[in-house]
Amino acid sequence: MLLQRLSQLKEAIAPFRQLEARVDDLEAMGELLAEEASAEEAMLTEHADDLRKLRIELDRLELSTLLSGEHDSADAIVELKAGAGGTDACD
Repeated sequence: MLLQRLSQLKEAIAPFRQLEARVDDLEAMGELLAEEASAEEAMLTEHADDLRKLRIELDRLELSTLLSGEHDSADAIVELKAGAGGTDACD
């Protein structure tokens, strides 16, 4: 039971460790490009693309972290009722 829980926790933190490694790599590449006066436009564009991809992945991971609670996978029922309000209630 304990080893199974350990395995689950390692699985849960694996994406964070992968993102951390990517951030470190991109940070090092950014520093090298900043130091190099003759950095090619293609290299800078590729680095910017990599940063955008990292940001998208980070946002996705953040959302999955926010929606990982005990009841987040359950269905919900939402009911809207119009009350008194004249023309606004008709809309």
